[in-house]
Amino acid sequence: MTVVFFAWKRKKCTSQRINNFVLQLFTGNFQILMSVLETLDDTISFLKSLKEYPKMNRPGVAISKTRYRFASLPKTDYKSNQEYSKRVPVGKYITGVFTNEYVIVYQAFNPTIAKSATTHQTFLKCAEYSQDRMTWIKTNFLWMMHRSEWGKSQNQEHILAIWLKLENFLYLLSNSYLSLYNDQLPYTQREHSTVIKNKKSRVVVQWDPHHFAIGGDKLIDKRAIQIGIKGKPYCDTFHSGILFIEDISDFVHSIDEQRLKETSFLIPNETIMSVPDLIKERLLIG
Repeated sequence: MTVVFFAWKRKKCTSQRINNFVLQLFTGNFQILMSVLETLDDTISFLKSLKEYPKMNRPGVAISKTRYRFASLPKTDYKSNQEYSKRVPVGKYITGVFTNEYVIVYQAFNPTIAKSATTHQTFLKCAEYSQDRMTWIKTNFLWMMHRSEWGKSQNQEHILAIWLKLENFLYLLSNSYLSLYNDQLPYTQREHSTVIKNKKSRVVVQWDPHHFAIGGDKLIDKRAIQIGIKGKPYCDTFHSGILFIEDISDFVHSIDEQRLKETSFLIPNETIMSVPDLIKERLLIG
């Protein structure tokens, strides 16, 4: 009987000590706990929206039997600047070629990096490719043409089309910050400043004017997205999400000749991407 009493008393004391310890721990770190819970709640909300994303009514390109080939993608006639302007929405929208599986993003590189990337289907096996620099990806074909001067700029002679997993693309956007702060953003100016000043790791989004294929004019009230990626966690997300890399420079040069003659030519048929509300709010899409 004595043994049972002492065993019960010891158990009770141990239980009380544990309860007191847990109470002190939670009380002393209440603010930290609340911050973690808020972050967790946002993450859960995003994951739920991402799970439902394929069910959304999103125009896109159907996956064909010849997967990951630029030549097989639907194209549309570029007849004039005026006609193109009517197809581009007013405001900030992600326009490009995408499916439930992937989104096509564009980058321009020198011949060495481009050759290595298409041969090995990764950028990481090329000694000239720097993982320390911020890498920029674009979903809008004509913006890439403007940036690289149709493959004529130095070190941008080769235009690459990259099939990137949609889930990886959305993850990068959900962790991105606009390059310029706005009071309508769902985070504070202090948080924004801290991230933007972080030279080691960040995802930055810029909204730049759409560009015509002919002439140097741009559409000030119609914006295309540019995404800058830097730092191991985000670069890992980008590189691990690459499904296929194709050098489309021959296609670019062929339509460059046609546009200079001011004749109609084909460009990728791009549509507006619908994204979860969390990303809309974060990037002020609309």
